[in-house]
Amino acid sequence: MAQRYINVSFLDELFDVLDELEPKIQTLFLAELEDYNIDCRIMIEKICLQEEKMENPYWTKCLQVYDKVIERLLAWGYPHIAALSARGKAIIYDEYLDDIFSAQKVIDDIKLKVGA
Repeated sequence: MAQRYINVSFLDELFDVLDELEPKIQTLFLAELEDYNIDCRIMIEKICLQEEKMENPYWTKCLQVYDKVIERLLAWGYPHIAALSARGKAIIYDEYLDDIFSAQKVIDDIKLKVGA
């Protein structure tokens, strides 16, 4: 999965499809994704890297998709992947929007939800 062209639209659509899947299939996919931690991390972080290449990066869309992904993963019981997504969101705030306070808030919020 990490080798494909992964952007914010891909991640957004992936989670819309996952939301529509039968719970058993959804669980199999997410468990597999969680087992391959490095691929999962690369997929989540590629959002920032691909958006950065755009002439006019749409960071607001990226943040919205990360919010959706975090919310759904927490609801589905995958806090580890939710934390990776929160890390991606914090990276956008810190490195691309120069907003360290919002980045820290993202980290603090996810720690309250999933632990350190």
